[in-house]
Amino acid sequence: MDLRGHLDLLLLATLRDGGPAHGYAIMASLRERSLGAFDLPEGTVYPALYRGVAVAVAISSRPARHRPPDRRRTPF
Repeated sequence: MDLRGHLDLLLLATLRDGGPAHGYAIMASLRERSLGAFDLPEGTVYPALYRGVAVAVAISSRPARHRPPDRRRTPF
């Protein structure tokens, strides 16, 4: 399945319906909502999430100055 151009919108829809969540929870929700059709690897999902944060499409619930340097468990 070709997700080019659609992944960001799928992630935003997941965040819209589920509220802020950590990356793994977002992947699990997307997989569950799609009945397993979108079982995406971390290497696909996390770059899209950080891309969204970088362009202010998805905003983290914690300001950047309060994020740990290694970004562990950052809610999106």
